This record gives sequence, structure tokens and C-alpha cells, in this order.
Amino acid sequence: MRNIILSLLIATSQLAYSQEPPIKSDLSYRLTIGCNATTIVIFPYSIRDVDRGIKDLLTGKVQGFDNVLKLRAAKKDFPLTNLHVFTANGNVYSFQISYIENPLCTTFNLSQIENAGLPDSELIPAAEEQEQKLFSTLSEKAKHVHPFFSKHQTRFQTTLKLQTIHIIDSAFLFGFAIRNNTNISFDIDFIRFYIKDKQKAKRSSIQEVEIKPLFTDTIRSIPAFDKKQIVVAIPKFTIPDEKSFVVELYERNGGRNTSIKIKNRHLLKARRI
Repeated sequence: MRNIILSLLIATSQLAYSQEPPIKSDLSYRLTIGCNATTIVIFPYSIRDVDRGIKDLLTGKVQGFDNVLKLRAAKKDFPLTNLHVFTANGNVYSFQISYIENPLCTTFNLSQIENAGLPDSELIPAAEEQEQKLFSTLSEKAKHVHPFFSKHQTRFQTTLKLQTIHIIDSAFLFGFAIRNNTNISFDIDFIRFYIKDKQKAKRSSIQEVEIKPLFTDTIRSIPAFDKKQIVVAIPKFTIPDEKSFVVELYERNGGRNTSIKIKNRHLLKARRI
């Protein structure tokens, strides 16, 4: 009888230790990540499991640190998705993940955020969030300004046209119109900005310096026989001598790519908004 009772006590003890801790809380955050930088999230406890919404969100632990999670986008402009992280103390952390071209902050310590008693939404840096809101508001305002440029290029019946340039503090707002004169919708892959040499010298390669946008409009497709306005914010600059500033529009899974060159005289006509 004593042996039976002892066996029961041992089994009960083993069962208690083998059970997972109960879920204590569901902590929700919003987070923006990009393709060209790895975002690090430091959790207060060891990570037990990770569940991601889509395969375009890449996750991984850091070797030697069981409470650190790496995040990166597998491709640009992936749709809004979610991520759940389960920690050893029973907490469930849920994240609303969205894409941004150039994250201003790539390291987040949840221990510090929770200890400071910050609200859930504060995981997005306040400066970054306010900047994006400002650019979004100004871009809508720029779309209602009468065009004061008409520089354009057409390729395969798709036209990229520069309409406006505005200046705000340390950034330019470029206003473009994209017209699709075909029966096939034009899906935007990305818009590229770079400064390159005007001419290629003998036995030398053309030098290019890419400029990363601070803000890009959310319009991703131009329907058949339609026109859309797009505003993009990039850091303030001027064009050196013997250099050209080029804007390239790329079609997703297609070949209707087009480009225009913008000169210093255009930049110098930038207006306040």
C-alpha cells in the first residue's frame, strides 16, 4: 500500500512539473520592419515558440540568447500581418507587423518598455510614427496643388510625369502622375531614386548613389486607362556637376519600366507646402 501511495505522489509531482505555465497575459504591439535591416526584439523571458502570419516575415533566434528574436522582411511591401511569441513565463506577445522602407529604430527592449508602463502602441518609435503621419498628410495636400512641372517619359503606353516638387525642412516631396493607356493594369513594384555620372569615362564604370525614400505613397496599381498621383519624400539634396538625378518606375512582373531625369533647375523651383 505504501508503495502505491509513493508511486502516486511521484507521478503527480512529475505531472505538475511537466505542465506548461498558464497563459498570463496577451501583450499587443505594432511594429514596422524592412528588407535591408534586421530588427531585434528583446523579451523579458526565454522564447518558447513563435508563430508568424506569412512566410514573407522572416524570424530567427540569436545563438546564445534565448530571449532575443530577429525579424526581417523577405520582400518589399508585404501585406499587413501578425506575429505571436510565447515566452517561458506564460506570456503571449502579439505583434501587428507592417512594412517600411527605412526603419528608424531596429532594436526594441520589451523589458524596458513594460517597466516604464508605456502603452502597447508605443513599440513604434514616436518620432517615426509622427513623421509618417506628417508625410501622409502633406502628400494628400500636394496632390491638390496645380502642377507646375510637365517633365515626363512614356514607355509602352505608360507615362511617368513629374508634376510638383515641394520642400519641407530637410526633405523633398516629389509629386508624380502615372498614366496607363492600355487595357492591362500597371502594378507598381517600386520607384527608385539615384544620382549617377552623366557620362561614362573610358575604362571606368558608371558610379551610382541610391537615395532611399523617407515616405512612399500607398498606391500600388494603376487600372486600365486610368491615372494616379503618387507622392514620395526623399532627403534634401542638390545634384553635383557632371551628375544626373534619375527616377525609375518599375512594373511588378512586367517590362513597362520607365524613367525620367531631374535637373538642379527643377530642384531650385521647389515650393513650400
